[in-house]
Amino acid sequence: MIMRHDLLTALYLCVTSLCFLSAPTQANPEKAFAPVEQDAPEATEAKASTKEANVSPKESKPEPRPKAANAQKQAEDREPKFFHVPVISTEAGRDLEIVGVAVAYWRVKRYFVVAYGSKGEKAEFNFQRARQDSEETKMVAIIPAPWVERTGLAYRIASEGKDGTLREHFASERAPHSVSMIGYSKVETQRRALNRFGGYRSRFTLRVTQTTYGRRYRDADALCDECPKTDPGSDHLWHGQLEYLFRPLGFLHDFRFGVGRMRGAWPTEGEQAIHPDVSPGVDYGYGELNFEFHRWLSGGGRLVLGANSRGFTVGLGGIARIGDIAGTFLSAELETIGGVGSRTDLRFTWRTIPRTTMALGIEFTDWPIPESGDAPEGANLYYDARYALGANEIGVRLGNAKRALSLGGGFQLGIRYSRGL
Repeated sequence: MIMRHDLLTALYLCVTSLCFLSAPTQANPEKAFAPVEQDAPEATEAKASTKEANVSPKESKPEPRPKAANAQKQAEDREPKFFHVPVISTEAGRDLEIVGVAVAYWRVKRYFVVAYGSKGEKAEFNFQRARQDSEETKMVAIIPAPWVERTGLAYRIASEGKDGTLREHFASERAPHSVSMIGYSKVETQRRALNRFGGYRSRFTLRVTQTTYGRRYRDADALCDECPKTDPGSDHLWHGQLEYLFRPLGFLHDFRFGVGRMRGAWPTEGEQAIHPDVSPGVDYGYGELNFEFHRWLSGGGRLVLGANSRGFTVGLGGIARIGDIAGTFLSAELETIGGVGSRTDLRFTWRTIPRTTMALGIEFTDWPIPESGDAPEGANLYYDARYALGANEIGVRLGNAKRALSLGGGFQLGIRYSRGL
């Protein structure tokens, strides 16, 4: 019975507590049960105006600039710049390509590279736009092969603004960047060497020369006014030669072979030849090899096989040159042919005018010699000039010819034609 009474008491307390919690607060019954009323529109507007009047005025903020306008303003303020990897070394004789990236290129009229040669000469080469990536542009400039010489090259990079402002981007005029030359490959060396000869590896040449000596004493031991003398112009000879040349342009620079004919006349005294021999002359063929030991030193040898009125004959010759064989050089040539005589030719050749080759030389010779006795030494001073017209080249020779016992002057005339292949 006691336990039932306790359970009923606990249940009563729980129900009473729940009822108390769920009942509305009685402190202000009117407010608790008053209906919700909405303000009239006029009252709402009045409250808003009162609130605005009570708020203290503040400074107005500027409207934010659009993103496109900001980007344009930043672009206009950017300084033109140029970035590239400097060229440390390159192969001589080839075009040099300089690649870089230009920033703010729209403010620049042109970017350019200034190349400096070994002799102080300089030239400008403009950069060309290769690719554009957003605000950066890839630029490429080419320095031509003639400027990329083994003797050296330097360069700097600059730009000219649209307002005329010049800017240095790499190196400077006082201190340009130097590029080391690796040297020429074998193929490039031959190509450059061939260009020095107009691009022609082979050449046919035909030359004819007439030499006429003046009056002279007949005998070297009789030098007086009454002593016998030869007739003017009776001592003469002409020489024709056809030659083919091929240039391997290596250590063996070139080889030549050809044929020739020489005919002459013994001096006369009273229209009578002073030597009883048959008129001098020789028909021959020859082969010649020339070697380039260095760009400024070359030489070669010649073998001559021929025949004259005395029979079969053999000759040898040699030449040495100091200087560029394709340009300006000094040469000394020796040649001797059995039964004909010998000659020594000292010549200075230069090419300073485009397409023109000139030479000044002196030839010492005793051609032709008689079977018995000796012929007086002759000295022929001459001037050669050749002019190239494409593959064709035409040349002339003008000179003075005298023997050791001459009393009057002679002359030497020659013509030459050659064609490159």
